[in-house]
Formats: sequence, C-alpha cells, structure tokens
Amino acid sequence: MSSPDRAWDYVVFSCVERLFRPVRRLLAIASPKPRRAPPAVPPKLRELLKDYPEHIERLQEVLNDFAGPRTRSQPFDEAIWALQSRLSSFIQEAAEELEAAEATGDAAEIEKANAKIELMLWAHSCNGGMRVSLMDDLWNYLEKSAEVQ
Repeated sequence: MSSPDRAWDYVVFSCVERLFRPVRRLLAIASPKPRRAPPAVPPKLRELLKDYPEHIERLQEVLNDFAGPRTRSQPFDEAIWALQSRLSSFIQEAAEELEAAEATGDAAEIEKANAKIELMLWAHSCNGGMRVSLMDDLWNYLEKSAEVQ
C-alpha cells in the first residue's frame, strides 16, 4: 500500500472516530449499569416489626430505590427520610385501625390497635427503631455505593 493511501485511510478513520465519539459517550451513559442488591431493612426495624412481615416488605420496597446507579447528594439522609416517611404511613394506618376498632367497641381489637400504634411510634422514634447508631449496615452499604460511582 502506498503512503498516500495510508494517509487517506488515517484521515477517513479519524473523521469516523470523531463522528462516532459522541454517540459512544451517549451509549455509555444510556447503557444500564448493573443494579446491586438493595440495602436490607435495618436489623432493629426488622426485629420490631417481626409480627408485621408486610410492613418489612414495604420498607424494603423503599430501600430498593437505593440499589440503582442514581447519584445522590445525601444518600444516607435520603434513605433515612424514605424510611421515616414509610413508617409515618404505618402510624397513620394504625390510627385508622384504632378508629375502626373504637367504632365497633371491641375491647380486644382496641387494645390490639393501641399496641400496634405504640409499636409503630417506637419504630419511627429516633430513640427506637430509627436510632442512627443502629443504621450501620445502611451507612456501610451507601458508602460502598458512593465509592463504586
């Protein structure tokens, strides 16, 4: 192959390379990054809510959002806020159950609903289930996620 042919090949290659470089960058951005396993519901919350597996599942749904590649400025705080929000909905639901039990006048149901509200309040409390010192697993998970990104 002669020297002008090589020069022409180089020119064509470099032009094609320049044309497709932005496309490759877009594909790299758009390509889905593998999702990690989501963080687990903190052990203290699992322990408190052991009699309510559907509540644990609903807390896990909130944490599943933190397994994706989304960049977050305050991932630990956002995870805590998400858990607190979901726990607040549990408190509201328990209050509605208490109202329904009081409407029926069934003492056993009222006592059960009161116990559930107390448990949900304790789980939501910063001295109970949401004590930050009990969130080490969540903190470690989110720190590792930040390092990967």
